[in-house]
Amino acid sequence: MLQNPLGPLLDTGRIAIIGPGRLGTAFAYKFGRDSKRVFMYYHDVEVCKAINQEHLNPRHLTEDLARRLGGIDHVPRLTSKVYATNNLEQVIENNDFILLSVTMDRLPEVLDHIKPILEKKDTSTCFISAIKGLTASEVTKRLITPSQLIRGNFFNLKGQFDVVSIGGPFFDMDIALGNPVCLTVAGKKGICRIVREEFLGSNRRELTSYYNFDAVGIEACGALKNISANIKGVTDLLNLGDSIPGTLFSRSGVEVRSLSRILGGS
Repeated sequence: MLQNPLGPLLDTGRIAIIGPGRLGTAFAYKFGRDSKRVFMYYHDVEVCKAINQEHLNPRHLTEDLARRLGGIDHVPRLTSKVYATNNLEQVIENNDFILLSVTMDRLPEVLDHIKPILEKKDTSTCFISAIKGLTASEVTKRLITPSQLIRGNFFNLKGQFDVVSIGGPFFDMDIALGNPVCLTVAGKKGICRIVREEFLGSNRRELTSYYNFDAVGIEACGALKNISANIKGVTDLLNLGDSIPGTLFSRSGVEVRSLSRILGGS
């Protein structure tokens, strides 16, 4: 238990994951290795049963791990501390730290389901957003990041929650297998320190994290970097010479920074 910068004690011995796709499942491996109690929320009860019985996700990540490792028998199992459930109310009420790894287009719907449960909750909640993407605000019609959407959706619950954003680049299979990964944790310093020390700092050989105050900037980079990568792939196929990759690399950094500032980043 650690003192929450916002007030009451937070239970750091457990964490919930909403959205057990590839990345959510990868973090379930990571947190399970660190002896955390992990609660994975998924709406499909049959998938939950399969995860709890086989200790593998039947829909996400497992097949790719099997291909990399030479067969399903070589795929590591999720630890017994990882439990899947389709009871969202139980997940929200019983966990002070919740990793959100749903897609950006599903986030508004998920937040709508979470909000009435959060309103009745007695303790504070830290949402750890691993979501990449941008969407248009329903109010202003301007582009916003995941953390901005979360804060806007829960604007009347100030003091009851906080948001921490994590960014890479990193690959989900490396997190699942415990390969070296480096990521950035962004948000308010106090709550970020708790997340880094209690959930991401258990094994520095696996995962190293750095703090950044600029959550919007981190999210903007995560959403926009893939555009630059796609353009790089196109130019490679066009055989435009050796100069253009350097130009794309340098100019994309400038453009991403400019767009980040437009979105409200630093």
